[in-house]
Amino acid sequence: HASLRAAAAAAQRGQCLREAPVTLRLDDGTLVEGQLDLAFEDADGWTVVDFKTDRELDERLDVYRRQVALY
Repeated sequence: HASLRAAAAAAQRGQCLREAPVTLRLDDGTLVEGQLDLAFEDADGWTVVDFKTDRELDERLDVYRRQVALY
C-alpha cells in the first residue's frame, strides 16, 4: 500500500513513529491520552495510520470516528 511505502521511506529518514504515546488537552480541559499505531512525516506533513483488527467495525464505528477526528 502506498501509505506503508511512504512510512518505510520516512523510517529511513528517521521520521516515523511506531506505538507512540500521545496526549491532547481539549478546549474544555479534558485530557485525552492514547497510543498511535504508526505516524510518519513527509513533505505534506504528518500521516497517522491506525490499524483495526475488529472483524466487524459496525459496533464500534462511532468510537473510531471520534478517535480519527481527534487525530
